[in-house]
Amino acid sequence: MLLCPGSNQRSISRELAELLNIEVLNTNISTFPDGEVYLRIEDYERVPGETIILVQSLYAPQERNLFTLLNLSETLKDLGAREVWAVIPYLCYSRADRVVLPGEAVSAKTVLKLMEASMISRLFVVDVHNEAIFKFTDMLTTNIYPSKDYAHYLKKQGVSPDLIVAPDEGAKVRAQLLANEFGIPSVAMKKIRDPITGDIQTSLGEFSQGADEVVIVDDIVSTGSSIAEASRMLRAEGVKKVHVIVSHVIGERAPERLHSMANGIVAASTSIPSSISVINITKSLAEALVAVGE
Repeated sequence: MLLCPGSNQRSISRELAELLNIEVLNTNISTFPDGEVYLRIEDYERVPGETIILVQSLYAPQERNLFTLLNLSETLKDLGAREVWAVIPYLCYSRADRVVLPGEAVSAKTVLKLMEASMISRLFVVDVHNEAIFKFTDMLTTNIYPSKDYAHYLKKQGVSPDLIVAPDEGAKVRAQLLANEFGIPSVAMKKIRDPITGDIQTSLGEFSQGADEVVIVDDIVSTGSSIAEASRMLRAEGVKKVHVIVSHVIGERAPERLHSMANGIVAASTSIPSSISVINITKSLAEALVAVGE
């Protein structure tokens, strides 16, 4: 088994290789003046017969990072790799998981089909928006929710919450998993989004008064509207300290928005680089890979 780093997340690649005690392939990835990507596996003679762990996150520029992933996988198979396992800390287009308005593209399906066509046999994703998208592919898939990493970080920061809150029912399982790490309850707020206007109606759902310190947890933050409304409503109910943990931060202004919503810890995983991406998820990735390999 060898690890092949993509064009990003080189630190995760190095740490993951160390944890798994495997060697790293040397990749030469650059961009031509016209924007096209040049790719070469320098030590190609090591590839034949090996299972390759290919690490590439698919944040912006999504299309370029996706093409690099596909090109690497195809090249590795051409060089004789036995299997290619893709470790993708952030999966692009995962929110385009169904048709809401007639004529819409289900882009998540397209992305997965492209990976499958590029000879990726097994997929590891961190906190995918909706696991239902895996029905679109024959690849073996593993969704990793790094609740242990999140809990470890919060405890190290001195956070001792009474309650974990999901800003909508789609994040309910995430909240439950993190709550289990603390041995405390979790609740999910109820949210209805207008597909045309994007307007949101929110209620506190099963929330009961009495919690002083709360952690809101979600998968993706871009506009931050859901978390903003959740934070406002919780404070109105008497919650004194609101912390926010998210898996993926999208956009340069997202960290600033999150800080304006909470009066406690604001942090994200290292799946996408940002000023608040401070929670190392490499151990969770390594554990998932080891579990599959056993």
